[in-house]
Amino acid sequence: NPKAWKIYGKAKSSDSWTVIANVTDGATAGLGTEDVTDYYFRINNVNQKYRFFRFEVSDVCGKDDWDPENYVFQLSELQLTGITGMPGDVDGNGEVNGNDLNILINILLGKDSADNYNGRANVDGQGNVDGNDLNALINIILAH
Repeated sequence: NPKAWKIYGKAKSSDSWTVIANVTDGATAGLGTEDVTDYYFRINNVNQKYRFFRFEVSDVCGKDDWDPENYVFQLSELQLTGITGMPGDVDGNGEVNGNDLNILINILLGKDSADNYNGRANVDGQGNVDGNDLNALINIILAH
């Protein structure tokens, strides 16, 4: 698994690369030494729209008895999911409020579908809609 990496973005092919994410210790963040690990993270505070991306791995997680010279890194999938708007704005109206909370509760109760909200119901960015998104949304609302 990658231990340290950067994700770069640029809007046009002629632009310079801009670092949009810099992870220095993926092992501490939840990536371990197992052969396969799904890992989700959110890139925050990016206001620019990018068309091109570069993923650069500078270190890998290894087991304690491994020789660093023999580390192998293989990436099977990298998925970048764009969510427009601000985190917690489930309905996409530009505000985070009780209406977003009601929608998310209805999704969790099975009365509505997360598919109707273009990824915005995935408030915590972990890839699925669950109680963690509800906690994240409540924290966002309380912080306002």
